[in-house]
Amino acid sequence: MIEYINKIELQGKVHKIKLQDFPSGKRVVLTVRTCTVIYRAEEHFVETTWHNVVVWSNNPDIPNFDQIASLQPDSWIHIVGRVRDYKMTNAQQVETYNREIVAREVTVVSEPEPAFDNQ
Repeated sequence: MIEYINKIELQGKVHKIKLQDFPSGKRVVLTVRTCTVIYRAEEHFVETTWHNVVVWSNNPDIPNFDQIASLQPDSWIHIVGRVRDYKMTNAQQVETYNREIVAREVTVVSEPEPAFDNQ
């Protein structure tokens, strides 16, 4: 039997925080920025990627929901979750495709660990 794995791990800075109320509970949508240094020949540049991360209050694996909901921009966080793609129709009846990270674990970190050893 084939085992499917849908797991993503991110560490980056919070850019925006949006708290939303639903009948099933609260959720926080975080816009998180990750950066990767790409080296080519004698040059290097930074590639920035933006991620929408969803954290649900009714997730028993996330006991620190209140701490996450009160984060400030530029906070460092470490996230483990899964990728979720979905389709929606906006007010102009245009279908859009979106991707978000549904968090399973969120840790606020004071100083990030290096992503790689640059020796």
